[in-house]
Amino acid sequence: RSQFSFRNVLSLNSDGATFSTLLHNQAIAASLNSSEDGADAIMQTAVCGDAIGWRNAIRLLVYYSNTGLHFSRDGKLSSMLPNDGQCHVDSQGVYTMNHHQNHPTISHLAQKLEMKKIQLLFAVKEEAKDIYQTLQDSIPKSEVGVLTSNSSNIIKLTLNAYHATDVILENSKLPE
Repeated sequence: RSQFSFRNVLSLNSDGATFSTLLHNQAIAASLNSSEDGADAIMQTAVCGDAIGWRNAIRLLVYYSNTGLHFSRDGKLSSMLPNDGQCHVDSQGVYTMNHHQNHPTISHLAQKLEMKKIQLLFAVKEEAKDIYQTLQDSIPKSEVGVLTSNSSNIIKLTLNAYHATDVILENSKLPE
């Protein structure tokens, strides 16, 4: 397993300039187990609401990859602890249980995404499309979008997924 499998660099906010700066300054390096680390990253993004900055709004998580995902197998024995589905990020935003807990199962991840009302968009290259379409059947409200060779359609895929979300309005008493 790699040094760390997930690091939240910036909580969600409306500061587009900081987001752009941090995005351009990221050193993107292939993880030793990038297909495995993706499941940890999705789980931590789903369950670490305070660290991520999720608000009571449409929650769309875009998972961008050119490889498949590796999950723990339901019921498979492992020398690692099973994934507990809890938030384990430190003050630097780094997932701390990478070397102690197994990756989440597909069913556990689907359960947490549904509980947290997060829609997952898999934005993937053509060669990985079939893998993610299989996952789409197991993860409610997930979408698969195929990226162009230079990924220039990522905004279009994200907007399409956003517009496909179900919006539920609740009528509640306004504060006085």
